[in-house]
Amino acid sequence: MTDVAEAKPRLVMTFSDPNDLPKLWPQLEPMIKEACAWSAGQFNVIGIVNGILSGEYRLAAFFDRNTITGMMVMTVSEFPTGKRILDIMLASGSALKEWLHHQTQLDDYAKSFGCSTIRMIGREGLQRFLTEWKRTAIVLEREIPDVAAF
Repeated sequence: MTDVAEAKPRLVMTFSDPNDLPKLWPQLEPMIKEACAWSAGQFNVIGIVNGILSGEYRLAAFFDRNTITGMMVMTVSEFPTGKRILDIMLASGSALKEWLHHQTQLDDYAKSFGCSTIRMIGREGLQRFLTEWKRTAIVLEREIPDVAAF
């Protein structure tokens, strides 16, 4: 009888320095555009790039060898109580199940900023994959009608 080794994740997760953005851009651009398109007007590519370059936003990329297969854009939110949350604002790419192998790495990254929570607002289908995450709320929104219409 032989022991079956646990499969090693094929993706590598890296937290990118803002100075890395120009060399990563050709692969990141379509993913950031796609994520911004799903944001219902909350984000645009220029705002995300400026946020990454200024250090306000943080970028994590998932690599399969030299190819970026996914990305997350994050920020740290601090509340008056002192609580800090790592907010995953945008995510895009493929092989989400592979991303799950990096939860400990993401937890450690969040802790390095003093965060006690990681939060993500995304499409409902993510819950199928994020089984260790609990639904604490649902985010709904509605456009405010034009005041002149009243």
